Amino acid sequence: MTGAFLPATALAVADDGRIAALGDDRAMRALADSATTVVDLKGAVVTPGLVDGHLHPVKRAELTHGLDLSGCTDLEEVRQALGVRVRSLARGEWLFGWGLDPNVFGDQPVGIAPFASVLNGVPAFLLLFDAHSALASRRALELAGIDGPRTFDQASAEVVCDADGRPTGLLQEDAACELVERVAPQPTHDERRERLAAVMRSMAAAGLAGAHAMDANGESLALYAELDAAAAAAAGGAVVSAGNRRLVHAPKPETSGLDDRIRAGRVPVAVPGLGHRRPGP
Repeated sequence: MTGAFLPATALAVADDGRIAALGDDRAMRALADSATTVVDLKGAVVTPGLVDGHLHPVKRAELTHGLDLSGCTDLEEVRQALGVRVRSLARGEWLFGWGLDPNVFGDQPVGIAPFASVLNGVPAFLLLFDAHSALASRRALELAGIDGPRTFDQASAEVVCDADGRPTGLLQEDAACELVERVAPQPTHDERRERLAAVMRSMAAAGLAGAHAMDANGESLALYAELDAAAAAAAGGAVVSAGNRRLVHAPKPETSGLDDRIRAGRVPVAVPGLGHRRPGP
């Protein structure tokens, strides 16, 4: 392993997804017949599928739904994004957002005040990029019955309030965020499964051929098992399938019916030149 690019410009992939041959374009084209799918990768670089040693796909699916605010770099961009989403909401519908960078506030205190006019009367819950804190709109705070500071068993949790004891909208840590999350609409089981499938497709698109998933609480195992049974994550290259090791080593009742290992696999491979693959059965 020198780190240098291989001289090959094309590859052939067998029915089982394994690389069968490397060479130049002419040599690989010679292996193809009328049943072969030929893909021109237009100079893309092929890397091996990666395996992440610690991921929370279910948690990611829970935390990254709604309006993606991660690309906003200042308060005005956040206001504009919120305004567009608010105009699409039905009366009383919640607005969920995620990925908000607190640096957009600059020297101002982090709070809901800069967005109050946009979110007037709209229940909103905006998760900050650290996933340990969130902003709740005035209406969301009202629905949750939050009108002042609270005391939590979780020492770092806080309903941040101003000098007059009024909530600023900033909720720090799970215990504080859960006050609002409890009164917000919850996704159905089917919605959770589809969100997880979308996450696994994005993993595949990013080049992850597998991962050690740390999700084993709540509905997590049931969701993985359903995706495995229905191959619901197959679109876009992600496949949930059984392997030869157990996801959960200690036998538990909730693992019954779950195949040995759940993994995201059969990730699309990209290489300079051409990729050849015969269609599977």
